[in-house]
Amino acid sequence: MRSSRMVRLFVTPLAISLFAITTVTASGVASVAPRTAELPHTAFPDFPGAPVAFGSAKGHGNAPGHLNAPIVGMAATPNGDGYWLVASDGGIFSFGNAGYHGSMGARHLNAPIVGMAATPNGDGYWLVASDGGIFSFGNAGYHGSMATSHLVNPIAAIATGPGGNGYWLLPTSPPPPKPGAGPPPPAPGCSAGFVCGHTTAIGDSVMLDAEPDLQADIPGIDVEAVVSRQWDDGVALAQQMKASGTLGSIVVIDLGTNGPVDAAQFQQMMSALAGASVVVFVTVHLPPSYSWWQSVNATLEQGVPMYPNARLADFNLLADANPQWFGSDGVHMPIGGTGAQAMASLIASEI
Repeated sequence: MRSSRMVRLFVTPLAISLFAITTVTASGVASVAPRTAELPHTAFPDFPGAPVAFGSAKGHGNAPGHLNAPIVGMAATPNGDGYWLVASDGGIFSFGNAGYHGSMGARHLNAPIVGMAATPNGDGYWLVASDGGIFSFGNAGYHGSMATSHLVNPIAAIATGPGGNGYWLLPTSPPPPKPGAGPPPPAPGCSAGFVCGHTTAIGDSVMLDAEPDLQADIPGIDVEAVVSRQWDDGVALAQQMKASGTLGSIVVIDLGTNGPVDAAQFQQMMSALAGASVVVFVTVHLPPSYSWWQSVNATLEQGVPMYPNARLADFNLLADANPQWFGSDGVHMPIGGTGAQAMASLIASEI
């Protein structure tokens, strides 16, 4: 059970700039009036997974300090005296008068959870994954899903239909083209800067552990791995190789061992790799003393579904069940060992 009712309360008043009221005139010109507001004392602005309450809404609690996955959605009970929070791994946290009806925590998901919706009487709820998969709990009925459909754009949200007898799923819209950018390259064939059918792997010292097995499992692979490589250095290398026309059309990224990675950095990598046929991201496996490992994997889990050519090789899932693969530092594996072989095999399966 992933229910929680006793939580720490962080009360931090904070002045923030809110989106302004926008008025559209007859000429079609929008006027914007900036506004500044003081966050109410029911808010928890410095704590991840903490709802921020305004007006008559009240805070009933926030997610615990240690999370296996980030909070991605919430739903309120009918009278507002409670709410649920949902994490991307399907974990559910209930507060106030919100009842716990089940979760997907500790279960295998094909894609991360991105939202939830409650039934009209609050005796059940639905969870939706980015691939359109639906998970029903309590008195929430199953009315269909998009899990077996080919989605160009991943699902971003769910809303309850009238009487709780249905729901809407909302796909994301593609990002607008950059000013001055030309049309996107056609899907078939190779884009400029890439070597068709060739695989390039960009990584750090952990990838070095698996280099011989990668070369055995993926013939002709170019392993570009060095000790202590940071994510931004990997972006720069991808840009350089693409500019010189030496980057494989299939790219493997195994970075994050040496520091945190946020959504903006993930997008920079995908921008550098625009036109690649496949991009495989490998989750990191690190000891708890590496405080950023969860945020790195959360960034990958949330970012990959946003791009149709991106894939996730969840090595962390395999490694959690096999601690014997690793040396005394809990990070590196013997070259040619069982763990290195498993990593290479997993990567190859995603190509």
